[in-house]
Amino acid sequence: MGWWSLLTLFALSALALLGPLLVGNRPLVLKVDGVTRFPVFAGFISGRDLGLKIEGEPNYRLLAEELKQNGRGWLIMPPVPFAPGEVCEVMPEASRDAEGRWYDPRGIISEGRIFTLNTDGTRRQAWTIINGRPEGDARLFAEGVGIARAKFVDGKVVQRVPVADRTDWEPQGSLRTQVPSPCPPGLDGHWLGTDESGHDIVARLFGGFRILLLSALIFLPCVYGVGLLLGAAMGYFGGWFDMVCQRLMEVWSNIPFLYAIIFLASLLEPSLAILIFILVAFSWIGLAQQLRAAAYQISARDYVTASRALGAGHARIIWRHILPNCATIILTTLPFSLHGLVFSLSALDYLGFGKLGRLVDSRSYALLPRRHHGHDQFHRRSAPGRLRPPSRPKMRTLLAFLFVLTTASAQTYSDPKAAAYYAEHKDFFHFATPADLPKDLVWQDGSAQKEFADSRAVRGGTLRQFTGSTPPTLRRVGPNANNGFRGELYDNNDFGLLSSHPNTEETIPALATSWAMSPDGMTAYFRLDPNAKFTDGQAITADDYFYTFYFNRSPWAKADWYADYYTREWGSITKYDAHTIAIKAPRKRPYQLERLGQLIPLPRNFFKDFGPNYEKLYNDRFQPTTGPYFVGPTGLQREKSVTLTRVQDWWGDHRKFYRHRYNPDVIEYGVIRDPESAYASMLAGEIDFMPIMMPRYWYGTNEKKPYQNGYLTKAQFFNDIPRPPYGLYLNTQKALLSDLDVRVGLQHATDFQRVIDGFYRGDYERLNQFSEGLSPVRPSPRLASPASAPTASS
Repeated sequence: MGWWSLLTLFALSALALLGPLLVGNRPLVLKVDGVTRFPVFAGFISGRDLGLKIEGEPNYRLLAEELKQNGRGWLIMPPVPFAPGEVCEVMPEASRDAEGRWYDPRGIISEGRIFTLNTDGTRRQAWTIINGRPEGDARLFAEGVGIARAKFVDGKVVQRVPVADRTDWEPQGSLRTQVPSPCPPGLDGHWLGTDESGHDIVARLFGGFRILLLSALIFLPCVYGVGLLLGAAMGYFGGWFDMVCQRLMEVWSNIPFLYAIIFLASLLEPSLAILIFILVAFSWIGLAQQLRAAAYQISARDYVTASRALGAGHARIIWRHILPNCATIILTTLPFSLHGLVFSLSALDYLGFGKLGRLVDSRSYALLPRRHHGHDQFHRRSAPGRLRPPSRPKMRTLLAFLFVLTTASAQTYSDPKAAAYYAEHKDFFHFATPADLPKDLVWQDGSAQKEFADSRAVRGGTLRQFTGSTPPTLRRVGPNANNGFRGELYDNNDFGLLSSHPNTEETIPALATSWAMSPDGMTAYFRLDPNAKFTDGQAITADDYFYTFYFNRSPWAKADWYADYYTREWGSITKYDAHTIAIKAPRKRPYQLERLGQLIPLPRNFFKDFGPNYEKLYNDRFQPTTGPYFVGPTGLQREKSVTLTRVQDWWGDHRKFYRHRYNPDVIEYGVIRDPESAYASMLAGEIDFMPIMMPRYWYGTNEKKPYQNGYLTKAQFFNDIPRPPYGLYLNTQKALLSDLDVRVGLQHATDFQRVIDGFYRGDYERLNQFSEGLSPVRPSPRLASPASAPTASS
């Protein structure tokens, strides 16, 4: 969709540049008396130069008819033969039917006037028509000379006074009638008719579009020139330069835009140049801030350091390394910049500051020179005037069209490789309609469960913690992704379709608002929360769950465990609509609903660059999650800190089981490698929270002044959620350890309770079995017994 949107935009740009060749009231080619002219390029041509009796510029549409009748030449008009600012008089030809009644393309003329036209646009009245028949006084003309006066009653001549030696009383030439504005589409060459002021709607829209597009050709280079260079320089140099620029940008961005327009409008006559200048002055700030964040991250890359070591100058590094790696930001923001320009200019025009209606009316859209001595003649017949309200058709039609066009590239990404993969594996990926849903499903929503988060929890602030090192990668999957910091980034910051109530262990909704199980217990059906979004603002749909399987199975992810898991542990997935899916299990197993409900969606829009270079390309890019926190462009400072920022207006804040949770606005993890140093930092108030694993820290705190003065609080609590077990992990593939008796003997020979009592001062409790709590069965542990150990392993 983005590619076609770009091609469409280029095509429309080409049409706009060819404006006078497509829309205008001057011929492309004119041949009169053997002389060929090109008025669209030459500009004003006097009627006398064409052998006419007028000084001004002729009406070329009428001239075409005259040339056709007298055989003096011919002309070719643009497809839309009306100027954007021309006030058109719609004058279709009138004819008589078999009963002698006059009619035009609308039907029988109920009331109007019939007249002939000269090539200069002046008219010669023939008579008045009432109910299709002449009525009242009239003068008859032939070749511009009066020949008779007549009086009609009910269409019949009751009196005629000849003025010359002529016997005919019919008017000479093509007879026409006038249609008041607005006229309906199709009359007199007006494809969409005219508006209330008599402007051709197609020409009007094209003229407005041309002005806006040509404005963009000036606006975008200026905005991107300032924003890209300044933002890249701020991120690259940093330090005092970055700080000073940020403060100036903050001051400048707080100046009200509309007040600036009003102030300048009181001093100067508003013009397109002034408007573009003001828009540029206020529009570069957002782009510069985005480029600053990206450049700050890129400037720490190895290839930038290597360039400095090789002696490359600052300008060369910014031009060759910083800006090319910011191409994604540039291409992503470009459609929105164009979109914003269209809305800004049109809104200002509507408020009376833009003068775009006047620009369209005065034909300033043309890029070609024209002679000034013809200006008055043109304006005498075009009568420029603004629309009421200003530029309403342009705002109504053009903005709607450009909104669809320029936002097409921001639509949710659809990977053609993923679509091909779905088609190739039709046994796993199914597509259906809501009508295909089983009728006997019993839907549940978990509403009977009680809310467990405390509404008194205070939102806001920064929670400072520590970590031994920054993660080697921000990728969720692939080499080095399963690191010690992964839980903070993803596992504790993402949701599946369902969750579990911490007190009752009953199923509660997460990304699904309701669910149902098939009677055979093999398939779970889910209705997705339509308001749930990823941290980057993209809505979560069924396609994101499809993409989860494509991504994790792909060899580009370099994750064999995930490829195996997402192949063997899932039977199939079906999409009924954007927010309804069904997931089938591969086999019968306990906790079927919980297993199927743990599927996590992947943001397919984020992975639009997914391919063979995934490992390198996404190494330092945070994958959007469904949780409340994200790592911003500057959130990862290698070997310094990791900062998680809360999503503004997170979707979970409006959900029963997720509100009043995840309260800090910012969570900072500073790198402190040594536990002793971390403990000292906590005593100094540099970190806010520290899990205490060693008894010497737990009991030694009592003697510290921060604890005695009430600055530190110790808390010990228990919960019913199964915790990861600590102990000895035995490789049962080894020769001796593959023997059950040997393993039982080792359990009896290992005195865990003595370790707990002596080393941990009895503060730990031993689990009865591995992963206790996942099963209602609670067997007794094999306690230490030196006497039983040899017997068990004999």
